Amino acid sequence: MSWVRLEVFQPGDADAQSERAKFENVAEDMALIPERNVQLVDLGDGKLALEISEEMDACMKGI
Repeated sequence: MSWVRLEVFQPGDADAQSERAKFENVAEDMALIPERNVQLVDLGDGKLALEISEEMDACMKGI
């Protein structure tokens, strides 16, 4: 599965988990499985990247 990176969070940024939860709720509303369509990726040095699946990205863009 391919992923689309939405945002990179700096170390200690408390917004990372809340943004993930927000996009998991959006995935659920779109009848997608949140665990398979939203992820936080550890980039090292404490940085986290919020990514969504290409399928979810296409749905959000109306493609």
